[in-house]
Amino acid sequence: MYPAFSIIVFTVLSGAGFGAMAAATLLVSYLGVLGFDITMILGFVLAGIGLGGSVLHLQSPWRARYSLSQWRTSWLSREGVFALATMVLAFIVIVGHLLQPIQAHEGFGAWRISGIIAALLCFATVRATGMIYQSLKAVPAWSSQPTSLMFLIFAATSGGLIALSAAGPSSNMAYGVALFFLFVAWYFKAVIWARVDRLEPTATVGSATGLGDHDDVRLFERPHVTENWLTSEMGFRVARRHAMKLRILAVAVGGVLPGAIIGGVLAGLPHPAVWLAALLTIGGLMVERWLFFAEAKHAMTLYYGEQSV
Repeated sequence: MYPAFSIIVFTVLSGAGFGAMAAATLLVSYLGVLGFDITMILGFVLAGIGLGGSVLHLQSPWRARYSLSQWRTSWLSREGVFALATMVLAFIVIVGHLLQPIQAHEGFGAWRISGIIAALLCFATVRATGMIYQSLKAVPAWSSQPTSLMFLIFAATSGGLIALSAAGPSSNMAYGVALFFLFVAWYFKAVIWARVDRLEPTATVGSATGLGDHDDVRLFERPHVTENWLTSEMGFRVARRHAMKLRILAVAVGGVLPGAIIGGVLAGLPHPAVWLAALLTIGGLMVERWLFFAEAKHAMTLYYGEQSV
């Protein structure tokens, strides 16, 4: 699949943004007034940029509103509904907290309940984003793996690092939790990569053409000699040796370096270094998400020279 920059930005930044807002609303007492405000505003901005990227990716962005009506059958529509509801409620929570910050830390009042609902909506939005891809049976690398769970884990990790950065100097336990999430996220991704590499073909040229009973079915001639939208969008290829290098780069930038920085903070580095760890994590996720699309094979490519998917 073609790794469009707008979709990479959308999935990574919106995931980090919704993850940050969820972390802020669930950890409001830990973050404090300033930490909560910074995390919520940053999360809101990142989610807004990501959603803007998804709208601009559409051929007719002004028609995006029509997709909201298909929520009964479409994960894309559900994502839009959840995202809109989340952004509206998050905006109310941000404004309310700026006007009366003390209420968010006292008891289980209306603002606390609103925050918990906002956190649940954040997770629902990210899950819906992941399900858009996981529900595509024509792309086995996505449909055969827990793609939506991967999106949730990475959103919680990147958003949690933003919240930790905004919280100011924290306890060793907080830094330890951040290291744990980083390890789990990239270990989970490594498992998915390994499973995809060992994935048995679910479709071949024979099954695609109905000639599956015959041995060694091969393409005699392409449907057309020039490139078209299908071949450019769904027939993107990346050499395996390049993919392996990019996997290593993603883990190094998004996991190893942030982990080393947080470990350094535990050893005495100033807390603002965690901001760098958060930025590096998002950078690593950009590489990971590029590979997520570039390595995926669509069943359509069976009609354009691919032997199996």
